Amino acid sequence: MRRRASLITTLPKILEITPNNGVNPRTGKKIGLETGNPGKFKSFEELWNAFMRQVKHFLDIKMKGNNIIEALYAKYLPVPFMSLWIEDCVKTPKTTTAAERGTTPSSSQAHRELSAFSS
Repeated sequence: MRRRASLITTLPKILEITPNNGVNPRTGKKIGLETGNPGKFKSFEELWNAFMRQVKHFLDIKMKGNNIIEALYAKYLPVPFMSLWIEDCVKTPKTTTAAERGTTPSSSQAHRELSAFSS
């Protein structure tokens, strides 16, 4: 199974900070976007839109972090053994991570290991 880096995004925490204008009520620290004073929201739709802005904000942070971590895995922790089960990786030879990114193997060691099995 391929490892996936992940920041746990908890929707209840996002829901908690939304009516607090992006502030964590437990710590008093601003961790989200300023989405407005909920006392001035005139409808549930305004609250929902503020919540969705917070969700998008945290998912953007999560995806940027995942992209950085995946790039580090591709460069420093290739998965040559798992790549043996994927036909295109053996033919090219590329690790699964390199094949996903459309790049050449990031490690000469991984390249040598795959080459040994593809001959």
